[in-house]
Amino acid sequence: MKHALALAAVGLVSSVAGARPAQAEPKPYSMADLKALVEQKSYAEAVAHLADVAPSERKGEWMTIAVDAASGLLASFTGDETVRAASAIEDLDTRFPTLMKNATYAKQRGKSGLAAYKACFDGVNSSYGYYYRERQGTTLDACFSSATKFVDATPDNAELALAMAKLMRPAASAYSSAPMFKRAVFAAGKHAAAVCKDDDLELSIVAALGLPPDYEEAAAARNTAEKCFDALKKPMLGAFEEEGSYFRANACPLLLNKRALNGEQAKLCTAKD
Repeated sequence: MKHALALAAVGLVSSVAGARPAQAEPKPYSMADLKALVEQKSYAEAVAHLADVAPSERKGEWMTIAVDAASGLLASFTGDETVRAASAIEDLDTRFPTLMKNATYAKQRGKSGLAAYKACFDGVNSSYGYYYRERQGTTLDACFSSATKFVDATPDNAELALAMAKLMRPAASAYSSAPMFKRAVFAAGKHAAAVCKDDDLELSIVAALGLPPDYEEAAAARNTAEKCFDALKKPMLGAFEEEGSYFRANACPLLLNKRALNGEQAKLCTAKD
């Protein structure tokens, strides 16, 4: 009987315990909560909870709060924390792509992004680069890849592409920035001539024309050279006889088409080294 009573007591306790409600889910932040966080400059917490507001309600007030929170968060990454803005931007671009259409946020995104990638390039190239790579898990290729994704999210922003290309040019071999300079030139559209006159662009494109023709950088250089022929004609001709067969393979079709070569130079286009 005692055994039966004990089992009954256990059953009662189990029943009562089972009847207890499960722990409630955290209450979503309201618009007022998000606004208060921004006013308190608690930008990271505000950004973390922007998605608590339903998509159908992400309009005027929400956009204002989101822009202030996201911009404030990016601006907070300074000093040794500057490079962290890159991952924050990637997260924001993925979760809230409409933010990029806002001029205020786009300006801060560009400023913080360029600073972050400069820190990334400088970090892996510094005398402490090995330790930086070990600590951050970052390589120069990874910096370039992430920076390209950052620029490609706003493909019509020629100013941003040019600024990034000019950061890339001294960070690696001059030719490595050719694809980014191509982005800048083609994004500039009818204003491309001004971009074509950039000194770093000249260095990058002429260097990339000396690569094997099937390289991505060489292809970008050929496209850019055609678009920027007036600005690049002189440096291309200056390098024509000094460079080898790769340069001629890349440059000859354009130079011949533009009738920019004399007779002796034209013969070099079919000569073998």
